[in-house]
Parts: sequence; C-alpha cells; structure tokens
Amino acid sequence: MSIVIEKNPYYERNKIERETRLEEARARSKRRNLLIIIILVIMVFISFINMFSASFYKLYFQSTKVVTRHFFYLFIGSVAFIISSKINYRRFNNYKLNSLMILLSYLLLAVVIVGAQIPQLKRVFPVINGAIGWIRIFGFSLQPSELLKISFIIINSNLFQLCEERRENIPQKILFISIVNGIFFLLIILQHDLGTAIH
Repeated sequence: MSIVIEKNPYYERNKIERETRLEEARARSKRRNLLIIIILVIMVFISFINMFSASFYKLYFQSTKVVTRHFFYLFIGSVAFIISSKINYRRFNNYKLNSLMILLSYLLLAVVIVGAQIPQLKRVFPVINGAIGWIRIFGFSLQPSELLKISFIIINSNLFQLCEERRENIPQKILFISIVNGIFFLLIILQHDLGTAIH
C-alpha cells in the first residue's frame, strides 16, 4: 500500500517567496558592486586629471617619478580595497558600537577645536597651513578627521542599510543621517579644513 504525502501549499508558497527574496537580494548586491566599481574607475580617472592639473610643473621636469608614485599609491589603494572588501562588515553593524563611534568622533574633533584655542597647548594642537586638525604627543601626530573617515563610512552604511531594510519612517532616518553628517561637517569646518570637510 503506497502512502501519498500531500505537499503543504503554504510551505510551498513560503519557499517560493524566500527564494524570490534571496534572488532579489543577490541582484541588488550585484548591481551595488557594479556601481561601486564604476564609481572607483571614475574616481581614478578624476585623480589622474587632478594630478596633471595640480602637478603640471613637476610632471614636465619629473614626469617618471610623479607618475610612478601615483601608480604606486593606486596599487596600494587597490590592495587595501580588495582586503577590506573581504571583511564581514556585519560585525560592525551594531547600534551601540555605532553610537559610541559617533560620540568618540565628535569628542576628538571638539578636543582639537578647544585645545587649539589654549596658547599653552600650541605644540600639542599645531596650526598647519591655517588648519588646526592635528594632535601631536611625544613626536606622534594624529589627525582625528582621518580616523573619522572610517567611522563615517561604517555609521552611514549602517543608517542607509536601515533605510533599505525597514521601509518605514525613511524621511526621519534621512533627517537623522543629515544631522549626524552636518555636525561632522561643522566640526571640521571649525578646524578651518574645508578640503577634509568636502572630502
């Protein structure tokens, strides 16, 4: 006697929906990766234009040295990109960690601004080319706005992921992102470092 097992229609429907969601996620990921590569190629092209326009005099007299150095930095950046793309960013996708990174970034930038106003601390917070973005202790130099770039990427990625995953309250989330980034921008502008603020 053969036993006929009927397939549950709800199970089948859920399975199809799951597979559809996975396919959509994979397609989104491929589009995103392609977009990142296109943006990187455009940025490399723009970097060459900037190099030629900013270093025309050096290029005329030291063309090999300047171009070789540019390609060397491009190679180092490409290696760093490949290595960092293998890191599982989801480990950093933590609300408490992101909040801590935001507060530490704000604190470091504020310390530089306040410290530069104290005459006794001019050696610790030097003015370089009109900007006050450095901390120097025991010969070691640190620029908080450079550290901010890492936390800036992680914080914004997390916030934009929330917008993508949870479709509700997107205007509020975008407003929050704008406020967080606006404070970063303001603190760097107060250091008289427009280049880093634009970056």
